[in-house]
Amino acid sequence: MSKLNILLIDHSEEVCHNVKNLLENNDAVKEIHTTTSLVKGLQILKHIAVDIVILDVTISNHKEPAIMSILNIRVLPIIVLAAPSVDQTAKTVVAMSQGAIDFIKKVDFKEEKKAVQFATNLVMKMQHVNSANRLRSVAKKVKETPLQETPDVENHSVQIVETIPAPHKNKDILVVIGTSTGGPRALHQVIQQIPKGFNHPILIVQHMPAGFTQSLAERLNNIGNIHVKEAEQGEIIQKRIAYVAPGNYHMQVKRYRTNFKIELTTEPSHLPHRPSVDFLFQSVAKLQNVHTIAAVLTGMGRDGADGVTAIKQNEKEAIILTESKETSVIDGMPRAVLDTNDVTQVLRIEKIGSAIAAYTKKRGT
Repeated sequence: MSKLNILLIDHSEEVCHNVKNLLENNDAVKEIHTTTSLVKGLQILKHIAVDIVILDVTISNHKEPAIMSILNIRVLPIIVLAAPSVDQTAKTVVAMSQGAIDFIKKVDFKEEKKAVQFATNLVMKMQHVNSANRLRSVAKKVKETPLQETPDVENHSVQIVETIPAPHKNKDILVVIGTSTGGPRALHQVIQQIPKGFNHPILIVQHMPAGFTQSLAERLNNIGNIHVKEAEQGEIIQKRIAYVAPGNYHMQVKRYRTNFKIELTTEPSHLPHRPSVDFLFQSVAKLQNVHTIAAVLTGMGRDGADGVTAIKQNEKEAIILTESKETSVIDGMPRAVLDTNDVTQVLRIEKIGSAIAAYTKKRGT
């Protein structure tokens, strides 16, 4: 793998100095350019072949979001650097919905162990995003799938697959969605396309740490026709609500009398991600008299593939949707699900929300 040319833009000269010291002798890094000014950073992008930008989440631009200012100059991945505060957590979620591909939390660089771990994690993230189709993408895909101010389902209607036999109309419908890298923006697209009057619950797993999922739920709640909230332990699942699994907790669905309820747990601890898409999907697969519509969106790895297999083993009429490679920031998770041969349709991200609605209408609901 070729060495990386990196641009770090951070308000703090101290942060720039610390991060540069941590990275400049790493075997994966060719050169790291630093600046405390977005204007200077944009000039560097125009003249130097940068592979990845690391951007302080507090950096702003009066004319347009800093993310878009960067992407308008160069098509490349952006990793957001943020302090673990409520304000910067919210800004991180916004940045990722605007096109940033990943984020990393700042640490106290005076603590050597934390600083070394920070550098290890950052290099790993950079290598991952740099190897994913060279992410020719983030800017290109952002422009191809612009965020709408208001949902416009008719313009993104899809032809549903008619060969799938309809299950009994009295079955409860559960919609489950899993995603990882690039997910906040993808979820933004999906939630925007859920139409008014959609009468079913949606359960979402986005790979994010604690704190960030609350901000994600709040942001999604402000952009569509369905109420979105972070899931809570033991709550009864209601129609017309989308539940986001809290960071650091697995989310599962269990039957509770005539309803369903959410259970959150930190076990099992051996799974690669917490929350886990597989864990949610497999819990739904255990339910009887349920019709499932599952969607797997952009993300690295294969979380969700085993869960999809379990869902289809339990209900052959289940609908499985995956995001296409053309719009996925990273298509590892959709590709792994596609390899199960259980996928009903592969769709561009701007069509998945309306497809979910269309498949519920096909069932006469």
